[in-house]
Amino acid sequence: MEEYRSQKRDHSEDSKHSSSLKELETRESSLKRAKNEDFENLHITRTELIHKHFGYTDENNPFGDEELTQPFIWGKNEKFKSLDNKKATELSVNEVQSKVDELKDLKEKRKQYELEKSRLIESRLKSEKKHDESYEEWEAKEMEFNLKQIVAKPLMRYKQGRPKLVDKLILTVDPDFTEPFKVDFDVNNLFKPLSSEDVKEAMEIINAYLQLEKLPEFTDYLENLLVLAKEPAQNNYELTGVSEMVGEKIDQIMSSKSLSELEVFETQIKSKLEGGVVDTNFWETALSRIPYFKACRYVSNVLSGSEAVDVTVSVTDSNHRKEWEDESQKTAKNKEHREIKDPKSDGRKKGSYEKFVEYTKLEEDEEVFDDLVPLRSDNEDLETPKYFNRVKRGYEWTKYNMAHYDPDHPPPKLVQGYKFNIFYPELKGKVPQWRLQKDGERTETALIRFIGGNPYRDIAFRVVNKEWVTDPQKGFKNFFDNGVLHLYFDFKKIKYRR
Repeated sequence: MEEYRSQKRDHSEDSKHSSSLKELETRESSLKRAKNEDFENLHITRTELIHKHFGYTDENNPFGDEELTQPFIWGKNEKFKSLDNKKATELSVNEVQSKVDELKDLKEKRKQYELEKSRLIESRLKSEKKHDESYEEWEAKEMEFNLKQIVAKPLMRYKQGRPKLVDKLILTVDPDFTEPFKVDFDVNNLFKPLSSEDVKEAMEIINAYLQLEKLPEFTDYLENLLVLAKEPAQNNYELTGVSEMVGEKIDQIMSSKSLSELEVFETQIKSKLEGGVVDTNFWETALSRIPYFKACRYVSNVLSGSEAVDVTVSVTDSNHRKEWEDESQKTAKNKEHREIKDPKSDGRKKGSYEKFVEYTKLEEDEEVFDDLVPLRSDNEDLETPKYFNRVKRGYEWTKYNMAHYDPDHPPPKLVQGYKFNIFYPELKGKVPQWRLQKDGERTETALIRFIGGNPYRDIAFRVVNKEWVTDPQKGFKNFFDNGVLHLYFDFKKIKYRR
């Protein structure tokens, strides 16, 4: 019985303990729930206040803060435990309001700072602009002073008895210069005998007169003097595809023509080129020389004291036309390897010829190559094929050359490759061949022999004996198309090693 009572008492105590635990858990969960509600209320209030006063949200604020409206609570601050929900909320609201006021002050201060900063920048820009304008004005005055110093040279040197060519050319037309002056100039070769330094100084003086507009009524005269000054002392006619002899003949013809005649020739030559004239290199060279000789005639007219005579020359003037036609035909005969008569009478040749003409243009760093080697032939009736060959020359910027030369003083040009275009319009069902062979006892050169077969004789050219680059992606070509055999190759570059 006693044992039963003891068990009942123990069970009663366990029940009381369990009940106390449940009551404690209920109280803690209630406090936790109240705390969460306080936190939510604080969050809502904070969100409303921040949005009301600043228009900021967690997603849209200048601070990039995605938790801007989340209340900040110290982890060790237990002051909320002793306060009821209402007091805690009121306290939090007061704190939020205080922080809102603080943010307002910061925002106002930042606004004032930005205004002050913009005023400072604006003031600095105005100061810099004023300084730049002052500098530009000073620079313009300095430039004007220097130009006036340059313009004063011709008269000063004349008074000292040491006038240069450009001084005479300027003073001759200067209305302020009244002293007698002998005019005796070779206009066609006005600046060519001068050194490069004298030509450079002459251009500087002429440009100074143009910039200061010292001789406004002679602006065209000064501009034409510049054209003459820019003419090189020695023309490289081969760059235009004609020989030096032909180039000199072109200059000889033009030097005897008047300004009006040159203008007519210019129109005629342009018409010829547009009409598909055969001898393109000749006519293009002639056209490129006209501006120089027009400048010569203009300067000559001014120096002689006469106006440019406006002579109407007929476009169909037979004498002038014949002179140019004869020279063009003569050029074609003397340079058959490069400029071939238009074979319009032979329909089989026409397409091949037109294709061949496409390859007669010189590119940069290319020169006409005509090192033809005579070969014995048993049949003298065979025809020598026409050809247009080019040699490519350039600079090899090795370590040695880079150490001893520069772009202003480059090393000697070396042969870097060749381009062969051989004209075989009469071949039917056959493909011309080529082969390399020794050049006698020479080791530094070799011969390339082109074999077309009847009705063409073999021809050979002497080339530098170096290893070829045979990669088509690097410029190598070897094909026969439309009556023209093409062989293009470059040499392998030597890699220098220590």
